[in-house]
Amino acid sequence: MCRQLIENYLLLSQEDLHVWETNPEEFAAEEGGEAWKYSLRPCTGCLFLSLFHEYQLILSPVLISMLNESMGLIPPDDMNRIIKKDALYNAIGLAAFELLDEVDFDHWFSQVGENVDRFRNLPRLVGECGGKNYHWLHSSANVEHVVNSTLRGAFEYSGQKCSATSRLYVPSSLWKQIKEGLIEGMKQMKIGPVTDFDSFTSSVIDSRAYERITS
Repeated sequence: MCRQLIENYLLLSQEDLHVWETNPEEFAAEEGGEAWKYSLRPCTGCLFLSLFHEYQLILSPVLISMLNESMGLIPPDDMNRIIKKDALYNAIGLAAFELLDEVDFDHWFSQVGENVDRFRNLPRLVGECGGKNYHWLHSSANVEHVVNSTLRGAFEYSGQKCSATSRLYVPSSLWKQIKEGLIEGMKQMKIGPVTDFDSFTSSVIDSRAYERITS
């Protein structure tokens, strides 16, 4: 099933490629939004990630095997293989947190950085900061905007997204106001069932996530 999802349903379409080339900001916004609700490829990504969380011990070797099989250069005119390799790298990116012990991402990033002048096109590579979407504030920052954005970044989706805010760097001149705003905002957050649209956040995805958070 892992192979089927990646090789048949996680592929970029011609329309995806066109949007990526002509309007990369729109492409990125769609990828990070709610496209999974109405588009097959993002929906496949969500399904793959859910399966990987549940069956990591079974699927990790499959993914690593597919990665080893894909190593090597691909002729620039072989779009079929390029698209399939992109889908595989996308899957690895989705499961990156669980693959830290199997894949040397630091080596990947350093190789790209050392050879960036040799690429005809910059490889599709996303590097996330260790703080997961840290907020670094300037002394001129709007306090209300900072508070609202930080609360949403940290607690939307119960914090279960790769861009969840988990670090905040604040000038001492603003800390008192921002701290008070964050505390008050957290008091007002409603935690409840996802069927209640007044709920700001709800439960985490499964018992494993809950145990990891509370351990």
